[in-house]
Amino acid sequence: MPLELALELVLCSCGGRGERDWTGFPFLGFGFHPVAGRMPGQLNVLLAEAGVPYDIVLEMEEINKDFGDTDLVLVIGANDTVNSAAQEDPKSIIAGMPVLEVWKSKQVVVMKRSLDVGYAAVDNPIFYKCNTAMILGDCQEDVAG
Repeated sequence: MPLELALELVLCSCGGRGERDWTGFPFLGFGFHPVAGRMPGQLNVLLAEAGVPYDIVLEMEEINKDFGDTDLVLVIGANDTVNSAAQEDPKSIIAGMPVLEVWKSKQVVVMKRSLDVGYAAVDNPIFYKCNTAMILGDCQEDVAG
C-alpha cells in the first residue's frame, strides 16, 4: 500500500481532511519510524499537508515512552518497524534495531494485506500477541466499509 494511502486512511478514520477537531481526544498522537516513507521527512510533510497539528506528531523516541499508557494503537501496513523481535529475540537478524514499541499498549490493531514478512524477512511476533487484533485485506476498503 502506498504510504500516502496509509496516511490518508488514518486521517479519514479521524474525521476527514481539513475537518478534524483534535480537542475532543484525551491524547492523540501520530508516531512514525525515522526510516518510514520514501525519503527522510516524508511523513512530516504528508501530515502537515493533511492539517495534522505538529504538536501531536511525535518522534519514535517520544512516542515509545507513551505506549505503556496507551489504550489503542492503530498500525497500518507496517511490519519491520513495529517488530518486537528487535528487542525480544537476541538471535534475530533485526536484534537491536530501533522499533516503535506498539506491543506495549493495551490494544494493538494491525491492518495489512497479509501476515507476510517485511523487507527483513522476519516473522513479527506482535501479530500473535494476546493484545493484537489483525485486520487482513485491503485497508482502504476496511476503513471505508
